Amino acid sequence: MFLTTWRELFAPDRKLSPVKIALLYAVLVFVWLLYSDAAFTLISKDLIEFSYFTFVKAAIFIFISACFLYRLINHYNKLLTSSKKTFKQAEGEIKKLAYYDRETGLPNHNLLMDRLNQAIAFNSRKRKNVSVIYINLIGLKSVVDARGHDGGCEVVQSISKLLVSTLRQYDTVARIHRDEFVVVLGGNVLEGDVAIILNKLQAVFSTPIKIATSETMITTCFGVACFPADGMTSELLLQNAHIAMNQARLNGVSIQYFSEALNHKATELHNIETGLSRAMDNNEFFLCYQPQIDINGKGIIGMEALVRWQRPGYGLVPPDKFIPVAEDNGLIVKLGEYVLKEACRQNKAWQDNGLPKIKVAVNLSARQLRDNNFVSMVMQSLDETGLEPHFLELELTESALMHDTSDTICKLLKLKEAGIWISIDDFGTGYSSLSYLKHLPIDTIKIDRSFVRDIVNDPDDAAIAEAIIAMARSLKLNVIAEGVETLEQLDFLRKSNCQQAQGFFFSKPLVPHHFEYFLLTGKTAASTYGTLAFAFSDDFSSFEGLWSYKDQPDWNNVWNGERIKNSRNDTEMVFKTNYGLLELNILEDKVSAIYTHNNGRIEGTLHGNQLTGIWTQDSKSDYIPPIRAQKNLTKNESKIQTNRPVLVATTSTEPASEKSNEVRAEFIGEIAIKPEPVFSGDTIPVVLNRFQSDSNLLVLPVIEKNMVVGVINRTTFLEEHVIGRHGFGFHINHSKKIHALMTPVELILENTTTIEEAAKLIQASSQRLTRMDNIIILSNGEYSGIVNINKLFHAITEINLALAKGANPLTGLPGNESIQRDISRRLDNRTPFDIAYIDIDNFKPFNDHYGFQRGDVVIKAIGEIISKVAHSTGSGTSCFCGHIGGDDFIIITEPHHSEHISKQIINKLEEHLPVFHGEMDFSAGGFTAMNRKGEQERFNLLSISIGIVNTRLTPVNSYAELASVSTEVKKAAKKISGSSIVVNRRACEEEIYNVETDPLQLRLSY
Repeated sequence: MFLTTWRELFAPDRKLSPVKIALLYAVLVFVWLLYSDAAFTLISKDLIEFSYFTFVKAAIFIFISACFLYRLINHYNKLLTSSKKTFKQAEGEIKKLAYYDRETGLPNHNLLMDRLNQAIAFNSRKRKNVSVIYINLIGLKSVVDARGHDGGCEVVQSISKLLVSTLRQYDTVARIHRDEFVVVLGGNVLEGDVAIILNKLQAVFSTPIKIATSETMITTCFGVACFPADGMTSELLLQNAHIAMNQARLNGVSIQYFSEALNHKATELHNIETGLSRAMDNNEFFLCYQPQIDINGKGIIGMEALVRWQRPGYGLVPPDKFIPVAEDNGLIVKLGEYVLKEACRQNKAWQDNGLPKIKVAVNLSARQLRDNNFVSMVMQSLDETGLEPHFLELELTESALMHDTSDTICKLLKLKEAGIWISIDDFGTGYSSLSYLKHLPIDTIKIDRSFVRDIVNDPDDAAIAEAIIAMARSLKLNVIAEGVETLEQLDFLRKSNCQQAQGFFFSKPLVPHHFEYFLLTGKTAASTYGTLAFAFSDDFSSFEGLWSYKDQPDWNNVWNGERIKNSRNDTEMVFKTNYGLLELNILEDKVSAIYTHNNGRIEGTLHGNQLTGIWTQDSKSDYIPPIRAQKNLTKNESKIQTNRPVLVATTSTEPASEKSNEVRAEFIGEIAIKPEPVFSGDTIPVVLNRFQSDSNLLVLPVIEKNMVVGVINRTTFLEEHVIGRHGFGFHINHSKKIHALMTPVELILENTTTIEEAAKLIQASSQRLTRMDNIIILSNGEYSGIVNINKLFHAITEINLALAKGANPLTGLPGNESIQRDISRRLDNRTPFDIAYIDIDNFKPFNDHYGFQRGDVVIKAIGEIISKVAHSTGSGTSCFCGHIGGDDFIIITEPHHSEHISKQIINKLEEHLPVFHGEMDFSAGGFTAMNRKGEQERFNLLSISIGIVNTRLTPVNSYAELASVSTEVKKAAKKISGSSIVVNRRACEEEIYNVETDPLQLRLSY
């Protein structure tokens, strides 16, 4: 037991504290003293023998203690020796980890900096150069992707051995990152030595690197910096070598020497990157718009939205500087979303203000297209802004289109099905393969400006441009040439059958209100001065006003502001406005001012709290976008009104004066439209491009062997073949030919058929026509065009309007000219009157169902009813009845008389309904006829909607204003089922008579 305890006590892994050892020793001594005396007393016979045993006992005790101490000291001596060895090993391992790379055994960053410092210190005394070569393994990532991290580690180890074997013994090769190495050239390095070593390093990476049983190629780039020219310290020298390496990688070259220009560029990029993160939050971005022109004379057909950065303290930052940075750090997704929404919002606002409805093109990056929420973001932007999808075009580069093509096609098809245009930007500068043109739903190709720049003088550029145009036309794609700057370039493109162009020849990118000015005037440069009118609050604490250009006095922009504290004299007032700070100096009634927006000045006259004057600004200054105007005034809102002219978009290039003298169409061929037909062998994308390029195109004829064999109707095509029941129509029918989707021709008319005859033939064929606009027009048996039903209705209306001038032949009542003359006379004399605008409900389907002859009878009978009732109510000579044309009539009476007359007219109409409809339809309470969509629909009996304006209670100043008010009131009456009367008493209230539900009672509607 004692031996077992002894072995356990001094086992190699047994560790006892000094306190435990002392206690153990004390216990052993105590046990020995206690039992040894008792044992020796038993065996001793006398005192002498006992004293002898006492000596033996002491010797034994000394021996045991010595053995114990020896065992203990020896044990801990071994432990101490082992600890020293372990410590030295750990110290060596720590030093190795601190100064060497674990995978390759090469020096790491710490040892590299130490050796570089030594080399600089040594060579600076000897006045020698030190060169640093920064190596980046560009191709390592692809190896890791293909073979995993183990494979990447093998490649790095192989490269490390090759670099060490290639370089000199006194050169240092260090690995400072997974795919980055640094070489410090030691000894006396001459300028030519660096080139020789770089050639050797390139040779290392020009041969395949062996990995196990296979080989791989690793692409690299090198950055070179030299002491003392490129840096006096090791940190600066390594940093500049890294900058050179990055520049080599960006430029796609293998070697780049550092220069101060590169350092400035790197600093600038870092500065831009730090500023970008705050720019979005500070609203420092704004959009410019560059017009896209149809070079065949149709004017502006679109615009491209271009983002600009107005950075405080730096001015305008060019997009080629901040867009690549935004691409790298991922901010391009957020920035792209802002550009898309702002472009859609601005385009919708211009359309709502009456400007031409044109599409806006927005550039997209590959990173945006890869985003999973890209499609939903685009659709949400359209929903939020209210812009129709066919007024949006998305521009993508070839490289963006070719990334993950299956996902790209799916996303673009969804956008295409929604009606959005897709175009390829900078065409010809990317992939050489053109197969994507066949598979992707592309509408437009944009020829890169690099081909257009020397298109006149360089035969190669000319040949490339002509080939692109010819290829696009054969694929039925639009072509836009970018960067057109001279008339010679434009003439070349026009001769090459290029349809559209954009560039500085037409206009540079314009800020929003300058672009709006361009749309209004056709001028590319806005005026640098104009007029203004401000209305100040009573205490001059705020103002709201309008400004306009010198040659566009009716086109107004909002300018408002609030006064801020000013420590100067009382005659000077400082306002914070949406165009910067405005400092007003008032001397009696004269006002002079300066404002910070583009170094502007104001000179004007103050009348009370109204300021009128002239503004000027420095046209050479960089444009500073104003902040969005805020409403500041409530008391003076009525003093200034925006009077922006309303423009109606049109595709015609004829002057307005010529349109007003148009000869009325008599034959169906005169109003035919002749769209270029499609062929029976074409596919869905071809037809879809046609419908999306022309929103007014309703029908496309299908040609086979020079004969019209069918038609493609817009609504049916989009709903059934593009969208489909479950939204996958385009995917399902993508490769189908048009002959499998077309509708047979149902009605053919000769172009010499009169408008009246055509209308009767269409009415007679209504039972077999699926759609009224699927009608082909021939000329001597050859395709001449198609009937646009809207144009047919317009032509019939023009005939009716022409008959309405003077005296209408059906009713004998005065027509438009007489009506306008009577109204103008009353307005000039300031005589108050009532005007009742009478419209017959369901008259068009009545005509379709019963025929034009009965329709004429009804018009004549209603005209007689109106005339008899109006002149039998005692209104006297002041009562005037007119026939505008068709089913529209006018009654003008003294104030408050028209309501009674209108009730009598409705009552008389009710009495004539059995005659108008016949007993059967009258008893049934309605009739069935073809609606505008070519579908059978149930219509109510004829009724009358009457809108009345009392000019005594609703003052009007012009014929146009009266017509506008009357039309709105009549529309309100049309919304009420059955015969009804709506009276516009004041601007904020209407009185409504609904004859069907409440023929005698008056109801107010606010």
